Amino acid sequence: MSEVAQTTKEVIEVVTTSLQPLADKLGTTAPYVWGLQVKQAYVDGFIALGGLMFGVFLCVLSLLLVKHLSKEKYMETDDIVIVLSPVFVIGLGFIIMTFSTILNCFINPEYYALQQIIKLVK
Repeated sequence: MSEVAQTTKEVIEVVTTSLQPLADKLGTTAPYVWGLQVKQAYVDGFIALGGLMFGVFLCVLSLLLVKHLSKEKYMETDDIVIVLSPVFVIGLGFIIMTFSTILNCFINPEYYALQQIIKLVK
């Protein structure tokens, strides 16, 4: 048996052992709880995707407003940038904070579920 397969088998045993008390409280089996955690990873991924889209919306909106308002000469361009830069920074923050969650949830939901279980066990 390869080293990776052995390590994976050990991790699965630890996860099943860790899930058993939670499963007992819920009146179900550990594999059922594991399946729920994997499904929850997809739900968390879609929630994070919504946050990412909101961040992109804020960034695009602030850039378009700067472009539009500077053409209309409502304010000086420097004033417009100062007013709208916090909106851009908040949007960029949403993008940065949700990107890794999206990758974890959609590319490897089992790993994300395992991380959540480890957080519960600690």
